[in-house]
Amino acid sequence: MKKSRIFLLAACLVAASLALQGLTAPVQDEAAKKAEGKEHLEKMIEAQGGRDVLSKIMDMTSTGTMEMITMGMSGSITMYTKEPNKMRMDMEIMGFIITQAYDGETAWMVNPQTGVAEEMPEQLSEDMKRQAMGNTALLDPDKMGISYTYEGKEDIEDVEYILLKQTFADGESATYYLHPETYLVYKTKGKSMN
Repeated sequence: MKKSRIFLLAACLVAASLALQGLTAPVQDEAAKKAEGKEHLEKMIEAQGGRDVLSKIMDMTSTGTMEMITMGMSGSITMYTKEPNKMRMDMEIMGFIITQAYDGETAWMVNPQTGVAEEMPEQLSEDMKRQAMGNTALLDPDKMGISYTYEGKEDIEDVEYILLKQTFADGESATYYLHPETYLVYKTKGKSMN
């Protein structure tokens, strides 16, 4: 009887240990992804000139292309940012220029059909506010409620890009594709929850 109790107790301890390992593994995995994400973020910051240089940039102009896959459209985009939280985007799609901006308090857009500036709805306003964060999102993410996690690698045209996921406090996220040698951003991919 005593042997069967000891065996039963040992079996329960082994089962409990295995169950706890199963519960802590995702937590440890998430912690590892965050730790590695911070390492890649620091390398990305360094590749762009370092913390000191980035903190001195007060305005920036970026150009690129964009795709709206679900709508089957693409176009060009020019983005102007001014630290700490202002931005303007001009997008040319199918011959129309769409202007969207955030002035630090209010998000607005020019209706391409009427040419009249209109305040954006709340969800679009929140999206613009996130985009206007500028370098603070990189340099002081904790202050902004932003976390970064390493999400593996993705092969694009024979280059294994590092995936660095940026997640905002409200759950919205974007993924940076970092070149494995230079740590410069190859592309950014995002998806709105709405």
